[in-house]
Amino acid sequence: MADDPEHGVVQLRMGDGGEADVYFSGSESKLTGVSFTHFATGAFLDLVAQLAGSLGAVVILQEGITLLATPEDRAHLPEQLQHMARVGTLTGAAIQAAIDCA
Repeated sequence: MADDPEHGVVQLRMGDGGEADVYFSGSESKLTGVSFTHFATGAFLDLVAQLAGSLGAVVILQEGITLLATPEDRAHLPEQLQHMARVGTLTGAAIQAAIDCA
């Protein structure tokens, strides 16, 4: 896949060799969403956790499981995601554990 940042698509390669396709949505002045596909585990999930923490964001897995850093984050979710939300420290290992349990 070719990088196309103008249209919100880039391919990311991590130091451990893992890769991911990254899709951005929003405007130039306001990021409203980031999606990752075709990703490897390891350093990439650590980056996702760090990004979520820096942005005050939640992590929503394909299965609908939502990982929250604080209980207060639950109030910002659509009702259909609230029942599957899990609160805890957002780390790459926590994201991997949620994927493994899904």
